[in-house]
Amino acid sequence: MGLNRQHRRDDFFGIGISAYSDKSGDISLGSTFLNVSLAYHIRLNKDSYLSAGTKGGFMQRSVDDSKFRFDNQFDGSGHNETYSSGEVLENTSFFAPDFSVGLSYSYGTITNNVISNNGFDNTKVNVGFAVHNVSNPNYSFLERSNENLHFRYVFHANSSFGISGSNMAIQPSGFIAYQQKALDFVIGTFFRYNLKEKSKFTKFSNGAAFSIGTHYRVGDAFIPSMLIETGAFAFGLSYDLNISGLTPVSNGNGGFEVSVRYVSPNPFGRKRSAARFF
Repeated sequence: MGLNRQHRRDDFFGIGISAYSDKSGDISLGSTFLNVSLAYHIRLNKDSYLSAGTKGGFMQRSVDDSKFRFDNQFDGSGHNETYSSGEVLENTSFFAPDFSVGLSYSYGTITNNVISNNGFDNTKVNVGFAVHNVSNPNYSFLERSNENLHFRYVFHANSSFGISGSNMAIQPSGFIAYQQKALDFVIGTFFRYNLKEKSKFTKFSNGAAFSIGTHYRVGDAFIPSMLIETGAFAFGLSYDLNISGLTPVSNGNGGFEVSVRYVSPNPFGRKRSAARFF
C-alpha cells in the first residue's frame, strides 16, 4: 500500500510548446508549425515510466507564385516572366489544425550519485510510438481540392550509455516514419561530454554539456550535428549533406537546421529517478 502511494506521488503531467519553421526550394515553399503537447507519466517501478500524450496545434504552408516557371513562358531562348503562364493559383497560403497521439516507455538506472541530463555513468532507454495527422487536415493550395494528409505512423527509440569512470556517454537514436507507402528511416548517435555539473550550493553553475554526432537518413543524407547544453537551455545545429540520386543537381548541398530547447526544471539537477526525464 505504501509503495502504491509512492508511485502516485511520482506520477506527473508534462506540458510543452514547440514551433518549427522552414523555407525550401526555388519557389520558397514555406512550412510553419505551432503545437502544444500534454502528457501524463506513470511510474511503473523505481527505474521506469509509461507515458501517454497528445499534441495539438496548427500548420501553415505557403509558396511564392511569382517564382513559378511554366513551359508556355519560354520565348525561344529562355524563360520570359512577361509571358502569361495561363495558370491561376487560387491560394498561395493555407492554414489547418492538426493533432497527434502517442505512447512511450522510459527506463533508466543510476550507478552513482552524480545525475546529469541524459546521464553519464548511467543507462537510459526510451521507446515510443505516435500517430500524426489524426484530424486528416486538407493539404492543398487549390480551394476545390480534397487532398488530405494521411496518418503518419512514427516509431522512435533513443538511449544513453554512460562510459564508466568518465564524463562521456554514447547516445544512439533513430526513428522510422511511414505514411501512405512512403518510408523514412533515420539512425545515428551522439557522443556527449559533460562539462560541469549543477552546483549544489550556489546558483553560479547550472550544469553544461557538449554533444557531437551524425545521423543517416537512409538513401538520402548524412546529418552531422552538434548540441550545446547549459542549464535548462540547449542549442543545436545540424546540416543535411545530400547523397541521394539528386546529388548531380544539388551538388551534395542540403540545408542547415537550428534548434533551441528549454526544459524546466533544470535537467542537470537531482532527480528521484533516472528514467523520469530523458
